[in-house]
This record gives sequence, C-alpha cells and structure tokens, in this order.
Amino acid sequence: MSPADDTVSADSADGDGRVLTSLDEAVRRLRGAPRPGQVEMAARVADALETRTHLLVQAGTGTGKSLGYLVPVMVRAVDAGERAVVSTATLALQRQILTRDAPLAADAVEVVTGSRPGVALLKGWQNYVCRHRLEGGYPDDEGALFSAGEATTAGRIGEAGRRSVGEQVVRLREWAADTTTGDRDDLVPGVSDRAWAQVSVSRAECLGPSCPLREECFPELARAAAAEADVVVTNHAMLGIAAAGNPGVLPEHRVLVVDEAHELVERVRSQNTVSLSAAAVMRVAATARRGASVLVTELESAGRRLQLSLADLPDGRLRDGPPPVLHEALVVLDAAARQVLADVREAAKAGRKGADAGGAGGVALARTAVSDLVGAIERMTSDSVREHRDVAWVERPRMGTEPPRLTLAPVDVAASVADSLLGDRAAVLTSATLALGGGFEPMARRYGLDPGSTQRMVMDTGAIYSATAEGVCNFGEIFTTDGRIQALDLTVLADDLHFLPNYNASPVLPREVYDRNPAAYDELFGAVSPLLTDQELIAMNAQVDVDGREPADVARDWLIGKGIITDG
Repeated sequence: MSPADDTVSADSADGDGRVLTSLDEAVRRLRGAPRPGQVEMAARVADALETRTHLLVQAGTGTGKSLGYLVPVMVRAVDAGERAVVSTATLALQRQILTRDAPLAADAVEVVTGSRPGVALLKGWQNYVCRHRLEGGYPDDEGALFSAGEATTAGRIGEAGRRSVGEQVVRLREWAADTTTGDRDDLVPGVSDRAWAQVSVSRAECLGPSCPLREECFPELARAAAAEADVVVTNHAMLGIAAAGNPGVLPEHRVLVVDEAHELVERVRSQNTVSLSAAAVMRVAATARRGASVLVTELESAGRRLQLSLADLPDGRLRDGPPPVLHEALVVLDAAARQVLADVREAAKAGRKGADAGGAGGVALARTAVSDLVGAIERMTSDSVREHRDVAWVERPRMGTEPPRLTLAPVDVAASVADSLLGDRAAVLTSATLALGGGFEPMARRYGLDPGSTQRMVMDTGAIYSATAEGVCNFGEIFTTDGRIQALDLTVLADDLHFLPNYNASPVLPREVYDRNPAAYDELFGAVSPLLTDQELIAMNAQVDVDGREPADVARDWLIGKGIITDG
C-alpha cells in the first residue's frame, strides 16, 4: 500500500527508532503521550524479536500493554516479514485487539514505515458455520436439521424446546446467507450451543476436498486469510490444540505473543484432558449406527460393563490408575471400539465410491466420534498414571442423570508448551500476575522455560491512578479492590453489562492436607469468606499500596481483629 499523506519521515530511524516512532504516533492518535513503562515494553519486545528470545512481562490493567507489543510486532512483520500469532484468553480482549488496538497500531506503523501490516482472526473450526451441514449434508443428533416448517408450526406438548431450537436454526440459515465471516461471535443476538451444534462441525468431521461447498467454506476462508496476514489473532484454546500435537491448526509463524498468559497452562491442560462414561460410549455407538450403518452391539455391551465397573468405585483420585476390574472393562471396550472404527472406515471407503453427500457427512461424524473414543481408551489403558504423566479420577456429575465418569488430565504441560509453542520462536508472554511471590521463576518453569535465560520486566501499574488523580483523564480500568481507590477518593463504576471477567481469589490446598482435618478447614474458610468483602480488601490493600506495610502483617492484624485467630 502507498503511505498515508501524513507519513512521518523515518529515514534515520530504524530498529528501535521505528518502533518508538510508531508507538508515539499510535498514542498521539489517542490524544495522549507514551508512558515510560509502555516505551520500555515496546523496546524490550523489539529486542526479544530481534534476538529470538523469550520475554515475560507483568503488566496490569491500564498500562497500555497491547500497543506495547502490537507496535513492535507489526514493525518486525513489515521489516523482516515474520508473521506473529497473538493469542488471548477472553473474547473481550480479543475483540478489543481486533476492533481497536490492532487497527490503531497498523495505522501508526503504516504512517512510519509506508507499509500496512495485515491482521486476521483465526478460531477453531466449530466457531464457524458449516454451509454443507446447514444444507443438510450431515445428520443431526436427532436425525435431521429442523426445517422452516417444523420451526413455525405449533408444537405438541413437551416440544417447546425443540421448536425454540428450530427457530434459532431458521435464523442461522438467514444469517448464513448474508454473513461474510460465518463467525459465531458476529451473530447478534447469539444462539444456544444446541442450535449452533446443528450448523457447525469439527476439523476432523470436515469432508475436506470432497465437500461440495469447499470453495465457500468459512473455516477454510479464515485460514486462507490467516496464511496471508502479518498478525494472526487467535485464542488459547487454539494454542492448546497445537500443543496437543496438531501444529497445523495455526499458520507458520516466527513470533508468538500470549496475552493473559496466566491462563495458558490450564487451557493447554484442558485440551489434553479426556473423560469417559457409559453415556458417552452410548452416544458414540448411536452416532456410528446412524451415520455409518454399522453394528454397535458389542460396543454398547462394553459400555454397560464400563458403567458397572465405575459404579463400584468411590469418587476421587485413582493414584495407581484404573484398578483391575476397571482396566479389564476398558480393554474390552477398546477392542469393541476398534472393531467399530474399522467398520466405519470401510463404510467411508464405500461412501467415496458412490454415497451421497449426506451419507458422507454422517460417516465423517461417526469416524470422528469413534476415533476420539479409541484415543481416550488407549490413553486410559496406558501406563501414563503410574509413570506420573497423568492423574486419573472418578467423579459423579452433580447435575443431570449422567453416570460416573473416568477422567485423565496431564500432570505437567510445561514440556508441551515449551516444545510445541515456544521452541525457537521469539515469544512474549504478558499478564498482570506473572511474578508470583515476587519472582518470575515459578511461572517461567510452568512454561518450560529456563528462568536464567528468560528475559523479564514489570510495567508500572500506577499510571491510571496518577492520571485520574491529576485530572488528565476522567475514568480508567482498574482492579476493584485496589487500595488506591480509597486513597485517591475514586468512584468504582458498576460493570452492569458484565463486560470484564471476574478474577476472584479462592483458597487452594492439597487434597491430602484437607483430608487430615476437613472440619477445621471448613470452619476456618467458612469464617473468613463472608467477612472478606470488597471494602475490607480495599482497606487492607491501602495499607500495602499506600502505607507500605507488609501484606503478611496486614493479613495477620485483620485475622486477629476479626477474632479468627488470637495474638501470639
């Protein structure tokens, strides 16, 4: 693109100079001035990109961190041609980056460099409407998609929910005819998960090149746009999928920025967690029977055996993995599932020779469901628990009629994060809570990083407070229980639209510690929780933030004052 008319001369400014000039231009467009911490962050990020190192940045709300990493990332993209992936944990931040911060940064970089970096959004396959499924190419869980006639006719007693979902599907059809993205988040108001499930498919369920509507496929169009973009905005769930052994879900990139990085490890762990119950087995069997017309009698029988073996086990952790009876049930289930998978694959081969599109879609759904089941069973029958790679437990859902289920989750995902996500890439990980206990070392180890070779910095979080106190701005985003609220006589506005996520503290301790004296811990936490109001926290935080007292001393005095503990 040609430079804008107000192009800033930057002939003498390269490297950090182009970054800082671009940052100044971006902030100028906001009618402000770069903050010292923001300037330092931009320079540190630029250095990390140049030296291909890893940088941890603790940066709270109101510090301008988004521009602090977007500007150097974009300058690097236009100067060196290195694509960056920027990942967030929340839709709110993703929306902020796409609609406000990224366009602002791109405008500024274009003014300084003469080149405008391209930005694209990339989500998981199921976040986009599937045109083929919308047209009836896949069977619904209840046999078929709802038609317009079914949606608008008076339903029988007990079918109100079905009619409601049908109405939503009709609206989805209308929206799909006009949307240019197919992105679920662009549909306002939204629809229920049940309705959306009838118009979307997973990557594994997609028919790929054999789909008759491939040229119009929204997920494929999003991936094509991402492959051409300089900056790709995605989410931590996608990083989790990549870390789980599917790197192809993201375009090739040399730079990774993880915002809200404190959420990354748990998102990766959740993508590597598997659960299994008799109900899940029965659903897979039904999908295979309906979609691929294969016999599932043995699979259903194995599912019932699984239910009986789980029913005899109490809730809680299985320290040595599945006991013999459960292990045997899993082995029987594994054999039955593998046989069904073989039959489904034969059905898929037959389908390629002449099945209609709807038949191919049903077989695709069946293949995915059974393959996922086989993968879960394979892991549950392995030595992963005994080798301390996974932790296993039995639980009974508190709601509904679901039978007991067996769950496996990885103990540590540091190696997956380090090897699959970070590796030899330049990486910036930022959050308000990276420096746990006053240091970055614990969080660095959670990411599989060497604390000694990882760069780190802390951005000043006080800019918003000084700006409001001095009358530079009228409002800003802060932490609700910050002690400076009281000291500066600030008014906290209610988030009546619930735009921002809640970050509520919760006591956590090992199960074996709790089990030693559960009554005492229940009494202790039961006494503390009702008293720990926002106003109490503001007052205590003021003693730390304003008066300079040690947090442990403030907490101890509060507990004594409330009569929860005694002095001495």
